[in-house]
Amino acid sequence: MIHATSKERVATLPVGRGLFVLRYASSGSADAPRVFVRPSPSSEKSMQIISAPGQDEGVLSKPGASAVVVANDVASLHVTVSASSPDGDLDANVQLETIALSEELPRARCAASAEVFSASSPEAKKAAGAA
Repeated sequence: MIHATSKERVATLPVGRGLFVLRYASSGSADAPRVFVRPSPSSEKSMQIISAPGQDEGVLSKPGASAVVVANDVASLHVTVSASSPDGDLDANVQLETIALSEELPRARCAASAEVFSASSPEAKKAAGAA
């Protein structure tokens, strides 16, 4: 599910039990937005976000940044792209990639790979039109 305003875009992604990397792949803007990631409220006990040493927990501040997502059960990931300035845009390509999935769950229930946000994705265009 994607929700958008003029200053931020929010998505909630279902993920299966497994190990993932969330990558801030690119931004078409010189004033790249920031990406904030956290477990959804119902998933706080079953999910952990591990940021790079020296980085704020759950913050992907620029393209190239990444965080590891550990889901101990089926869970939901809350991702927010926020403009870094009042006139900044929300052009961010953020991708969730699978490192390993639990063999206990059917593969169909697990997110294998997902493009969270991309300026060219149909979801982003639809959300931008709703703002």
